[in-house]
Amino acid sequence: MFVAERPSPARLDSVLREIVREAVAAMVDRQTAGIRDAERVERVEAELRGIREALNAADWSHTASLASDTARRMGLPESQLKQPAAARQVLQTARRARELDLAVERDMEDPLELGCDLMVRNGLERRCCTCQ
Repeated sequence: MFVAERPSPARLDSVLREIVREAVAAMVDRQTAGIRDAERVERVEAELRGIREALNAADWSHTASLASDTARRMGLPESQLKQPAAARQVLQTARRARELDLAVERDMEDPLELGCDLMVRNGLERRCCTCQ
């Protein structure tokens, strides 16, 4: 019987941290540039529905579309990314990032403030926010 190699916790953490960092940086960039796009809200809502459906169905293959590029850059093979324990964490982190994105877009909230708990939970510096 073949048993897939588990991802190292440090490498998986680096992928999760990068997912959050990229998402928050994009939110800050859009807000700084004054970009508002109603269609984008609809796309993020659709992505969020897809993530929730994948979590409910335990469809770990969905992680590839969300994080394969990030995982590759962080040195985590896609086969390890799709393992249930890792995939669940990736999907949960992506879900939280999309929820933050919607709140930022709808209410023009500061992503660094509103997303502080998510960032700290994923090992990003506390200096970026005031939730210390």
